[in-house]
Amino acid sequence: GEAYVDSSNGMERNVNLNTLHAHGDVLFAGSSDGLYRSTDAGATWELLPDLGVVFALVSHGDSVYVGLYPGGVLRSDDSGDTWTDINHGIDSDDRINALVVHDDAVFAALNRSVVVRWNGETWVDSGWDGEIVNDLLSVDGVLLAGTSRGGIWVLVGDEQWIAFEERYTGG
Repeated sequence: GEAYVDSSNGMERNVNLNTLHAHGDVLFAGSSDGLYRSTDAGATWELLPDLGVVFALVSHGDSVYVGLYPGGVLRSDDSGDTWTDINHGIDSDDRINALVVHDDAVFAALNRSVVVRWNGETWVDSGWDGEIVNDLLSVDGVLLAGTSRGGIWVLVGDEQWIAFEERYTGG
């Protein structure tokens, strides 16, 4: 069979990895130590300075977005060399549980029962009024939210969420 090769050169041993992401030829690993980046297919890793605990990563166009705790959301337009705070409309103390691109926009799930959408200038409420969202998934033009109590919800339009079973009855 095939063997796995340790590709953590440059990463602290026993680091708690929260999320992995590929942006073109650049790999990112979000961790409790911060954000690691590899530009050689994972052969070596560098810890990027002063980002904080990284829980979520997503790319949209030429930009990479990181969800932090604390720290809100940062955006990089140069594969992680520099980062810009884009916390307009959210609290920089928020924990970002998930980031996803849906309908050409970045959505973020915050650890206080809020799901927001980045409109290019500020975060806008998506109408979510439920329990904490742990993860977001965009598939086949549908945005799904997985919650802390085991529920799956679907965004209908711009600001209406319905239970998954109300939208999909099987088949």
